Amino acid sequence: EVYDLESHLCEDCKKKFPYITGTYCEFCGAPNLLQVTECNYCRDYNFCFDGARSYFLYNRISNPLIHKLKFGGKAYISKLLGKMVYDVYVKWGIKADVVIPAPLSPKSFKTREYNQAELIAKVFSSYSKLPVETKAIYKIKDTKKQAKLSKEDRLTNLDKAFKRNPKVKIKDKVVLLIDDVFTTGTTVNEISKELLKGKPKAIYVITPAKTCF
Repeated sequence: EVYDLESHLCEDCKKKFPYITGTYCEFCGAPNLLQVTECNYCRDYNFCFDGARSYFLYNRISNPLIHKLKFGGKAYISKLLGKMVYDVYVKWGIKADVVIPAPLSPKSFKTREYNQAELIAKVFSSYSKLPVETKAIYKIKDTKKQAKLSKEDRLTNLDKAFKRNPKVKIKDKVVLLIDDVFTTGTTVNEISKELLKGKPKAIYVITPAKTCF
């Protein structure tokens, strides 16, 4: 069963739900660009992954989906978000070999009792039939929550926070990295930076939600 938006939003919010449609940055997926293929943010930020896409914008209407999953113990919402990630994957037209969810620190995992990115990735896998590598990378440093930091502090908060597991071979593979929200892209970029040591063919990122820059 896939839990749909009808289960989580009032009638007014359903009408205003911020789907990402129309034109968007061909690199990070930022919407509402006017006849350009790359947004100013991506021009200024040297990302280590090969592209990113998301299903909806993260705002006051959509953020309850993420908050309930991450902080409200509503793990079943991953069924909806995983299907969204799959829909983005199909529409994007890329072909991945392996799925890697963004890891949590041991402290965060103990508090939450599950990794929301891993849940989303496993639902995605049930549709795509792609293998999920949950031990490809670890978060080895307990950092401050990115959402509570300034844009500048986010860029340094996750420095050396992730460690690749060399036992998981990703050489020459196309990696699909899945997380819950793409904000500044710092989290998935730091993870990608570490994964590149395993010499993958490419790294693509999909998240259900994306904040506006």
